[in-house]
Parts: sequence; C-alpha cells; structure tokens
Amino acid sequence: MLRTNHRSGWLAFLAGAGALVFTTWGALAQQQPLTRVDDNALKNASTTPDRWITYGLDYAETRYSTLKQIDPTNVS
Repeated sequence: MLRTNHRSGWLAFLAGAGALVFTTWGALAQQQPLTRVDDNALKNASTTPDRWITYGLDYAETRYSTLKQIDPTNVS
C-alpha cells in the first residue's frame, strides 16, 4: 500500500497556487490600459491602427492594417 505524506501534498498544492497567482499577476501587469469605447472612439478608430477596438479595425470594418513593420522587402 502506498502511503503519502499529507504535509508534502499541501506544500505542493501551495507552491502550485502561488505560481498561479504570480503568473496571473504578471500577465495583468503587462496589459495596456482600458480604452473607453464610445461613438467618438469608433468614428476615429482608424487613426490608431496599433489598437484595434473593433474586429475590423474601424467602423467600416476595413480589416486592413496600415502598420508598416512587415512589407515585401523584409519578407523572404
């Protein structure tokens, strides 16, 4: 019969729970601040192409990014 040490079980549980809390806290700390989405933000959504507040970038659902980091010259 296999006997387990209850103390080591609790220590493993607490270590796992601590790791989960630490990871969640780190992920939340890296998030960008929330943006208030109102009519004005929707009308001007295309002026901030790095922050898509709708599925298709802007009110017209353009679905095209105007960012220039990737282009035909740097893609092999």
